[in-house]
Amino acid sequence: MQTEQSITLSEAQQKRVWEGWLSAEIRGCYFAELVSGYRSKQRGFTWVILVCSSGAAIAIASHWPAWWPKFILVLITTGISLWLLIQRYEDRALKSSDLHVEWNRIANGYRDIWENVYAEDAEQKLRALSEQELSASKNGLDIPDDDKRLLKWQQYVESQHGAT
Repeated sequence: MQTEQSITLSEAQQKRVWEGWLSAEIRGCYFAELVSGYRSKQRGFTWVILVCSSGAAIAIASHWPAWWPKFILVLITTGISLWLLIQRYEDRALKSSDLHVEWNRIANGYRDIWENVYAEDAEQKLRALSEQELSASKNGLDIPDDDKRLLKWQQYVESQHGAT
């Protein structure tokens, strides 16, 4: 039985809310996983640099007669240091962490609208969330896409919500 209360969001807007909610949750999970991956890479490469640079220092200090082990250790250390400088894993981890929080806020906003599509300010909140999405998307432009991870989180989130 219908009440006197009228829906303030059209069917198309309600669909946008539902899809926006799922999409934001997917991105929130995706960026959370990226944080872990980037930090793990940074930590692993840092350990390799530590081991190689220590080995090079020991080789130089011990006056090894062969020059090539020293050269290779220094070359590996330099190469990985340059790789880390270019890849900026720590920066990516921090940005991914911020994006994880931002997308979770957006998902919460969509959930709040979904739970009360009769609210007078639902349409205004929907417009505000669309603006937040644009901002979050812009902030994530320098993070490389990983379609396999995104698909994993899409399947997870959709299964959690009973969506297909």
